[in-house]
Amino acid sequence: MIAANEKDRFKSRITGNIYQVKRIVNQSIVLESLNGKSQVLTELDNIALFYEREPKKDEDQGRRNSPEYKGCDAVGADYIKPKA
Repeated sequence: MIAANEKDRFKSRITGNIYQVKRIVNQSIVLESLNGKSQVLTELDNIALFYEREPKKDEDQGRRNSPEYKGCDAVGADYIKPKA
C-alpha cells in the first residue's frame, strides 16, 4: 500500500490524467482532477495498482539540479537531451 496524504498528486496509469488527493477517510480516498471537473472514489490499496505518484515541485527541482541533469537543455521524466 502506498502512503498518501491530502494534496499528493497521482497519475492514472490507464488514462494519464493527474489527480490530487482531496480527502482520505478510513481506507477510502477521493481523488480530484486538477481542473476540478471529475473525482474518483477508490480504496487506498488501488492506488498502487492504477496510479503512480507525481513528484512534488520541490522534489522535481532537486532532481533537475542534480549533477546528471547539468548540461542538458531539455529535461523530462524519461528524456534528457544533452547540449550540443
